[in-house]
Amino acid sequence: MKKEIVLSLDSTPLPETVGSKAMNLARLKGKGYQIPKTFACTWEAYLLYKQNDPAILSQLQNELTLLLNPDLSYAVRSSANIEDNLEHSFAGQFKTILDVRGVSQSIVAVQEVWDAARAR
Repeated sequence: MKKEIVLSLDSTPLPETVGSKAMNLARLKGKGYQIPKTFACTWEAYLLYKQNDPAILSQLQNELTLLLNPDLSYAVRSSANIEDNLEHSFAGQFKTILDVRGVSQSIVAVQEVWDAARAR
């Protein structure tokens, strides 16, 4: 089985490749703070996309189909390591897309976020 590329913050343990923002949100959730249902793509997923791996979008579609509620709207945003560190927190600086519904729109939104990060 392929390694998952989209993880819920409910997954344990979370790999560090989901990024510091997701890790910090998971820590807050673990301490009882209420946070929205959150999913994070791994750094490996982005790298495969950047390398034009033809299977990555298919895998993304398969995983999102299992995770997303088609009746809900989602926010898709960047959270690169240079956006969120000890000195500052600017997640979403590269790209933020709101009111994303369904798997197809989510895949397009993820690609837009990844493309925005690639342009930096």
